[in-house]
This record gives sequence, structure tokens and C-alpha cells, in this order.
Amino acid sequence: MAACGFVHEVIATCIGKDGIDPKTLRKHFRRELDTAEALANSIVGNVAFQAACRGEAWAVCFWLKCRAGWKETQKFEHSGKDGGDIALNVGFKELITSRIDSIRAARGRARTDKSAE
Repeated sequence: MAACGFVHEVIATCIGKDGIDPKTLRKHFRRELDTAEALANSIVGNVAFQAACRGEAWAVCFWLKCRAGWKETQKFEHSGKDGGDIALNVGFKELITSRIDSIRAARGRARTDKSAE
């Protein structure tokens, strides 16, 4: 139970007919409580290791990332001409005006007076 993460109070409750005091559990089962997590990890780790040795892709990737220091990285770079800033050819006002014109045209009321801007 300690290997699965149960707290000492719960483990103590489950021992014997009426359970035992958690202090008694710690006094008589100190080594088991201290090593349970490591033993569980070694059992599960062995399963992953054996799967990696069989060539199972998930296990190979897991092992290399967790144990061999491999990592997946993605790098995105956004730049303009010759590595400079990205140039925007449309200003905000022009963009809004163009969008308004598109909406009006779609409604059949194309703008006739461009000087009203």
C-alpha cells in the first residue's frame, strides 16, 4: 500500500482485525515503508526497460527522454527579408476600410463616396 502512495494512517487501519496505531506501523514496518516506493518504481521501470529492449516505440522514446537526456524541440523563427523585421504592407486604417467595403459589397451597398473617410 505504501508503494501505491497510501498514507500510513490508512495502511494502519487495514492491518489486523481492528487495525493498528500508525506509530506501531512505523515502529515495526519502518524499512518496508521507506523502501516501498523504490521497489515499485524498480518493478515498473523494469517493465518499461524490457519493452524498450523489445523495440516498442513508446518505451524507446520514454527511455531516451527520461534516462538518456534526449528531448524533442521545435524552433520557429519569423523574420522578414534578410532576417529583418516583418514588413506589413497594409496599415490598420486601410485594413478596416477594406473590411468595411467588403461587408458593404456583400450586402449590395457598395461604398460610392471614398472621400467620406
